[in-house]
This record gives sequence, C-alpha cells and structure tokens, in this order.
Amino acid sequence: VDGIANVEVYGGREKSVEIILDEEACKAHGITPSRIGSIISANGREKVFVGQVAGINKQYFVNVTAEYNNISDLENMIVSVNGPVLLKDIAEIYFGLKEETSYSRVNGKDAVTLLLINDSQVNLIDLSHKTIETIDDLNKELKPKDAEIIIQSNTAEVMENNINKVIQLALIGGILAIIILWMFLKNIRLIIAITLAIPISVFTAFNLFYAFNISINIFTLIGMALVIGMLLDNSIVVLENIYRHASQNKSADEAVLLGTKEVSR
Repeated sequence: VDGIANVEVYGGREKSVEIILDEEACKAHGITPSRIGSIISANGREKVFVGQVAGINKQYFVNVTAEYNNISDLENMIVSVNGPVLLKDIAEIYFGLKEETSYSRVNGKDAVTLLLINDSQVNLIDLSHKTIETIDDLNKELKPKDAEIIIQSNTAEVMENNINKVIQLALIGGILAIIILWMFLKNIRLIIAITLAIPISVFTAFNLFYAFNISINIFTLIGMALVIGMLLDNSIVVLENIYRHASQNKSADEAVLLGTKEVSR
C-alpha cells in the first residue's frame, strides 16, 4: 500500500537453512567454520554480468547478484579445491526454523503481528481506508486456507472518531448559539446575517487550508470551533453597532462604515 514506510514483524518463526558441520571432516580437510562462512557470504554477493542497456547518451551495465534457490546450491558449493571438497562432504544441510525472539497471540492462538508504520507526509485517515480495503481483499484469498487478518489497533480510527466529535460539537454549539441569539435579539435579519457568516467563513478557511497545503486534523478543527465562537461574538457587537447608527436615520452605507470602524478601534 502506497504510504506505508515500514513494517515491523512480531511473532511467528522464520525459515532458515541449518548447516551442521562434521568436526572430524573439517579437521581432516583443514577447513574452519569461519572459512565456510566467508565462502558462503562471498558466493551470495557474487555478481554475474548479463548484458547492457543503451539509453539516451548513456549506457547501463546489468549485473545479477547470485542467490541460493534450494539446498542443492549450498550442498554443491566448493569449500576446498583439494579434491575438490564440497560443502555436503563436511556438513549436513537442511531447512530449519529460526529461534523465536518475540511472541504474538490472538484469542489464545499463535499469530504473526504486523506493525505498519506510515510515511510522515501521508494522510493517515486515507491510508487507513486503503489499508483496510487491501486487508479485506486478502482475507477473501485467505479464507479457503483457514487464515484471517485481524486489525487489533487502528490509530486512524481513533483520530477519525475524535474529528467527527469535534465537528459534531461545533455544529451543536453553532445551533445553540443561534437559538440563544433569537431568544435575546428577536431580530430575524440580524440572526440570518450572523448565521450566513459562519458557513461562509468556514468554507473560506477550508479553501485556504487546501491552497496552503494545511492538513485538517483534530487541532485545526478545535481551532475552527474556537474561531466560530469568536466570530459569533464579534458579529453580534458589530451588527448591534450598525443597527444603532441606522436607528439614528443614517444611510445604510454610512451606518455600516461607522459601526464597523468604531468596533475595530
């Protein structure tokens, strides 16, 4: 999934290749364990030239790193040119399991836990939705094998719930503020003006967030909720002052200018 930077694995046992040396055979051929380790490492890193690729004003040489695909590759490895001596002549080689360094269980059953670490620049909630969709697809493939991927913890889900709560509280606060304004002001035009100011301001703020690449998270939403409260207070003070000037038989333009200037001071 694009956006996942790293995956940490806990529990389960990984396959490994076990090489049990015959001490007597090693002494007879003068071969030490460190020498065998060096030979295996050197052969594993060996590169084979397979060709070249021509690009625009460039030429690339293609090398393939050798890999061990099965046990026979190791068994037939030459560890001494005297003979020659193959690795299978001085050691027993077979597939085994690495020693467990961590344990993971779900509902009392052995499991493998994957800790997904997201990229710091990615939207965590969008990444969570994509990952859940991928897990659902994988579970369909794993169902015949009697295996299942279970989400034990989802940080994005907690964050999304908190954001929804902040939005819900902001809406409830706005509605209660409008009701209280109606109870005290009894002026429908004044209330409509204040009510329209809220969505216009929020819409403008979200557009600026998008323009300046500011992410919407719990902190920005809490800030928006606080700003809405300040907007209501300021709107009431400004509009009341405008109505005061309008009641003094001043023109609408003059009342707006004077009422706003006096409050801004």
